[in-house]
Amino acid sequence: MRARMHRRADFIWKPDQKIDHQAYFKLVALAPLRREDGRNQWVFFRNTLTLPDQADSAKIKITCDGRYQLFINGEFVSRGPSRASPHFMRYDVIDLAEFLHAGANSIAVLVHSPGVDLAWYETTKGAWQPIFGDGGLYVELDAHSDGKAFELMSDTSWKCLTAPAWRQDVPRTGWGQGFIEDFNANLHPEGWNQSGFDDSNWPAAQLMVSHGDAAEQATGRGSYEPFPSLTPRGIPQLAEQPVSPAQVVWCQSITPRPDLDVDQRLYQEECSAAANGMFANSDGLLTADKDATIVTTMDGKDATILLMFDPYVTGFPRIDIEAKGGEIIEVAAGESLPGEFNDQDPKSGLKRPDHLTFAHLFRYTAKPGRQQFEKFEFTAIRALQITVRNAPKGLKIHHVEVNTINFPAAFDGAFACNDPVLNQLWDVGRHTALQCMHDAFEDCPGREKRQWVCDGVIHLDIAEAAFGPSSYSLGRQFLQHAAETQRVDGLLQMYTTGDHRGDGVFIPDFTLHWIIGVEKYWLSSGDENLVEQMYPTIEKALAWFARQTDQNNLLANIPFWHFIEWADIGRNGESAPINALYAAALAAASRLANLIESHRAHTRYARMSEQVKHALNTRHWNEDRRAYVDEVDPETGQQGIRISQQTNALMIAFDLTPADRIPAIIETITDEKTLKFTAAPPIFVHAPEFHEEKDVVRANTLYCHFLYEAFARSGRYDLVLAHMRDYYQPMLKAGATTLWESFEPSASLCHVFSATPVYQLSRYSLGVQPVSAGFKRIRLAPQFGNLDHVEGAYPTPLGQVEVSWKRTPEGITLTLQAPADMEIEIIAPSGYSLDSKTQAVEGNCQNLNMVMKP
Repeated sequence: MRARMHRRADFIWKPDQKIDHQAYFKLVALAPLRREDGRNQWVFFRNTLTLPDQADSAKIKITCDGRYQLFINGEFVSRGPSRASPHFMRYDVIDLAEFLHAGANSIAVLVHSPGVDLAWYETTKGAWQPIFGDGGLYVELDAHSDGKAFELMSDTSWKCLTAPAWRQDVPRTGWGQGFIEDFNANLHPEGWNQSGFDDSNWPAAQLMVSHGDAAEQATGRGSYEPFPSLTPRGIPQLAEQPVSPAQVVWCQSITPRPDLDVDQRLYQEECSAAANGMFANSDGLLTADKDATIVTTMDGKDATILLMFDPYVTGFPRIDIEAKGGEIIEVAAGESLPGEFNDQDPKSGLKRPDHLTFAHLFRYTAKPGRQQFEKFEFTAIRALQITVRNAPKGLKIHHVEVNTINFPAAFDGAFACNDPVLNQLWDVGRHTALQCMHDAFEDCPGREKRQWVCDGVIHLDIAEAAFGPSSYSLGRQFLQHAAETQRVDGLLQMYTTGDHRGDGVFIPDFTLHWIIGVEKYWLSSGDENLVEQMYPTIEKALAWFARQTDQNNLLANIPFWHFIEWADIGRNGESAPINALYAAALAAASRLANLIESHRAHTRYARMSEQVKHALNTRHWNEDRRAYVDEVDPETGQQGIRISQQTNALMIAFDLTPADRIPAIIETITDEKTLKFTAAPPIFVHAPEFHEEKDVVRANTLYCHFLYEAFARSGRYDLVLAHMRDYYQPMLKAGATTLWESFEPSASLCHVFSATPVYQLSRYSLGVQPVSAGFKRIRLAPQFGNLDHVEGAYPTPLGQVEVSWKRTPEGITLTLQAPADMEIEIIAPSGYSLDSKTQAVEGNCQNLNMVMKP
C-alpha cells in the first residue's frame, strides 16, 4: 500500500483567514460542511535559505491546496502538484541543487487555491475545512552544503501576501473550469520572487494547526490539521516546450463592448477591416528574433489578431510586450479557427455558441516598459485571438508563443504501412492521445480536462501501443485515482478527481470498465502490487452489481446514469451491453483473484461470469435477426426489438458468444442498408429516422474501440480498416490535427477515445499481444486485411518488438526482432499457414524470419 509521509512541517496560509477550532465538532449539530471564505485566492509565499557554498544536494517536498509555481532566486523551477482527492493529496519531490548558490537564496511560491470544485480539483467537504477554510502550502526543504545540513520547513518564518494583481471576483471559464485570469501588472510587486526583495511589510504566514483547550484535549478533540494523508507523486514532472504560431491568419478592427464582462466581451464584439495604421509588421509575431509587431488602437476601434498553431497543442499562452502603460491585452484560445470546420464567417473571430464552448482566455493590463506574462492554467490551442485595447500610442508585441505542456511520454511505438491514410491516422491519433495526457488521463484538454473512467481505460490501450512503459505510471495513477473515489455502496465516481460532488451523478458501467482496466494494466506492466492494492475495491464494487441482479442472474433496470455511450440503445430491463460488461468484469476479477491467491473469489467470480454469459445467450439471442437484442423484460422474457452494434460488439470482443454465431452477427451489424446513427443530445443532436424492427444502432466513436476489437477477433480485420478509412478519412481531409469526439465537429475536437485506431493498428497489423504479464510471453498474430506492407514497433517492459511484413509472390514474408528473453508464440491468421521460420539470437536480441502462405 502507499505509505503515508512522515510530516516534519505544517501547512501554512495567510493569517487573515481565521482558524475556528470549534467548527469541526459543530458538524455533529449539522453545521455547514464548508465555509466559503476562500474562493479564487492567489497568494505569494517567500523565505530565504542561506548556504555557505554551492549545494551538494538539495531536495524539496512541496504540495498545496490547488496549484503552485515554485521559483528559486527568481527562476521558475516547477509547477504542481498532480491532481488528487484532498483525502489522498500528493506531494512533489524536486531536486533543487542546480538552482541554489552560496549565500542567500530566495525560495518563492505562488499558490492558486480555487475554493470551488473544478474538473481537476476537488474541495474538502467537512473534516478540517470548516476549521481552516480552503488553501494551504506545505514545504520540506533539505540541503547539504560544505558538509553541513540545512533545512527550511513551512512555518511562521515564511512571509505571505494575497497577490493583488489578479482580480478575484471574475467569471468562471465555463462548465467545471476555473476562473478567468484578469491580471493588472501595475498592481504586481516587481521582483517578489527574487533575492533582495523587501518583504518586511508582508505578514508572517500562520500555521494551519488548531489546538483546543484542556476539556477538548481530554475528549480527543484537541488538535487538528488539514490534509492528514500525504503520499508521493507517482508520475514524473510534466514536459514543457515553447512553440511559436504557424501563421498570422488575419488582423482586424473590433468594435468594443465595454458593457460586457470579460467572459463574453471578446466573443460578442464584431470584427471589421483593419483601419489604416492599426498594424505594423504583423509577421513579427511568428518568431522571437524579428522586429516587434506594433498595434495601435483608434477612436471607437480596438485591434484584434488571429494566430494559428499547427498542430493543435496544449499549453500556456505567453506574451512579450513593450507598453506605455494601461494597455489591455485579451488573449483567447480556441480548438479551431473560425469557419475551419463549420459555416462560421472565417473573419468573425472566436465565438461561444453554446454551454460547451468555454472562455479560455486571460486579460492583461500592462504597466510601462518591457514585460512578459504567461497564463497560469494551461488550455487547448489551435487558434489564439489577441485583442488590444487602449493603445492609442502603439503597443509593441515582441513575441507570442505557447509554452506547451504534456506528460513526458516517449514515442516508442511506431506504425507505417502502404496506406498513407492509415499512417496519418496513426500519427494524428498518437498526437491526440498525448494532448490528453498531463497530470491525468484526460478525456479532452479543451472542454473539460476531466479524467472520465471509461475514457481512461481506453487510454490505457492507446498509450500502451503509442508510448509503452513510459506511460505506465500515468495509467497506474489513473486506476488509483478511481479507487480513491469509491462510494460506500461500492460504485466509483464517473470521473476522478474533481467536481463529482460526492453523491452526484454516477455511471455504473464505468465501474465495470475500470475493473477490466485493472487487468489490462497488469497484463501490460506485470505490476502485481497494484492488483493487490485495487482488489478490495474490485470486490466492493462487484458486490454492488450483485445486489442489482434478478432471478435470471442478470443486471436489471440499472439505476443512475445508464450511459454505455452517446447512442439511443436499449437500456430497459435486462440490458445486454451492461450485462456483457458485467460478465467481462467478473471474468477479469476471477483471474486477478487467482493471481493474488484468493481462490474462493476466483471460483465464485468465474461461476458468476458464466451464469451471466449463459443468460445472455439464452435470453438475448434473436434467431430471426441473427443478433443479440439490446433488452429483455426480466419478468416475461419478452425481447425488445432494438439491435445495436454496441451490444453485439461487446458479446464478441469479450468472448461471450458461441463461435458459430459470429459470422451471422458480423453480417447483421455491418449491413449498411440498416446501420444508422441515433440522436443522443447534447453531443449528437441530429440523426436519420430509425425503424427498430429492421435498423441497427451504429456505434459512435467511443464504442468503435469495441467494434474494432470484435471485428479483429472475428478474423475480419478488413472491416476495421474499411471503417477507419470511411469514418476517419473525412476528418483528416478536413484538416484535423487531432481526432474529434464525434465523426462530425460537433463536440470536443481532441478526444482520446477517438484515437483508438492507434491501438488497433499496432495491436492487429503488427500482431503483438501479451500472453503473460509484462509481455514476458507474447503472441505474434498479425492480421493482413488488404494491406501490402506494414512495419512498426510495439513497446514492452522488456524492450521493443519490431515487426515488418510484406506481400510477395511466395506469400507473406515477416521479420521480427524482439528481446532475447521474451517467449514468442506465432499464430498465422485465418486462411494462412506458417510455411517456414528461422530464428537467431544475438546478444540481447532475437531475430525471426518467416513466410506465411495462403
